[in-house]
Amino acid sequence: MLRDSSYNLTEDENGIGDEEFSIERIHRITEAIQSGSTYVLQRQSNPDPDELLEFDFSDIEPTAENTVLGLIAIEKVLRMYTDPMAGADDKVVVDRVVDDFLKQVFHQYSTYFGNPVESSMELDYRQYAFVKEDDQYDDLTLLAIKRKK
Repeated sequence: MLRDSSYNLTEDENGIGDEEFSIERIHRITEAIQSGSTYVLQRQSNPDPDELLEFDFSDIEPTAENTVLGLIAIEKVLRMYTDPMAGADDKVVVDRVVDDFLKQVFHQYSTYFGNPVESSMELDYRQYAFVKEDDQYDDLTLLAIKRKK
């Protein structure tokens, strides 16, 4: 979703209020993971214009699994935002594997995931408070194929 500087929903000049993950982003993220470089996520409309969302893949193996995890993790962060009005009741749920991956590569991890919530949820998921997340309208389906050498 697109948000203005007051964190209200907004639309672009064409009347569209959603931000796509996009094929271009998928290619750039995949290239960063495979080359062990850094990817900077730039939102189309960010309420905090100075925010830097940086993912460093230099310490992970360029495997198919890590590529898929990287895409899922960055798509999750794309939908999240740190609204100053967010309170203890504003929570996000993150898959444990994705959360562990983000801890390794996401430089702003403590900003987005700095308020863990004790939960009775399954061990496969973790909750964090004081952060908001836009709904996920489409599933992200990924297929990784490994070539034989």
